[in-house]
Amino acid sequence: MNGDAAKRCKPPTDCVNTVVAAHTANPHSDRRHIRLSWITAWYASCVRKIETRRRRCNARCRGGNELVSSVTMTSEAFERLLRSSLPARQRRTVLGSGLVEAGVLVPVLLHGGEPVLLFTRRTDRVETHKGQVSFPGGVVDAGDADVVATALRETHEELGIEPSEVEPLGLLDDLATPTGFKITPVVGILRGLPLYVPNTEEVEEVFTAPVSALLKPDVCSSGVLVFGGVTRQVWAYAYGRHRIWGATAFILRNLLSLATVAPSERP
Repeated sequence: MNGDAAKRCKPPTDCVNTVVAAHTANPHSDRRHIRLSWITAWYASCVRKIETRRRRCNARCRGGNELVSSVTMTSEAFERLLRSSLPARQRRTVLGSGLVEAGVLVPVLLHGGEPVLLFTRRTDRVETHKGQVSFPGGVVDAGDADVVATALRETHEELGIEPSEVEPLGLLDDLATPTGFKITPVVGILRGLPLYVPNTEEVEEVFTAPVSALLKPDVCSSGVLVFGGVTRQVWAYAYGRHRIWGATAFILRNLLSLATVAPSERP
């Protein structure tokens, strides 16, 4: 996004220059129950304001960074791309103390002729991120061998998908959230459509979206927020009746960027 576009899409003044105090509770006793729902509400309000402006400044916001897919990618081609790109790319990591480490699985279903992504929508009974679209995942436990193990364990707990059904291919960029989490996304492929057994306390709905549909320019909007004195570019995806935003949109954007690299630039 160029500077002029960022200025045109800057949220109203009630969405900027907000300072959020860091959560300093004992992570061993309280890390699963970080009570920062007001941050989530603030962020959601800002994203809604960005989306209301999408028709007026969408093209200017994206400028030269627009994601374009002229050809629907087959499951086989997308798998080859992931296998070659993920190990070769330079992954951005988040360093520093005070963040709760979490892992999420980005499930790529190689079902039918084209790849689809699996999403969940959280219930209103969970502690944080109520009702939001997300990828399955959660906080790293002491018994987890690594963040990949965390993502697979949490996916099994939330959806009943066995770890043996998932083939992890690699990691996307780390993300530090305003709510105090360091999220590491794990890309994994599943062959065929798995049998879901959702945990009804955590998961309200399971749905899938084709990669080709999410690559269409008109489903994605972006804007700039200043949070705690830090300027952030944020993304939102509209797919049917679902709105994908926040950390999930960041992860999704990171994944889809692999599919938009020019063939001559691919590893």
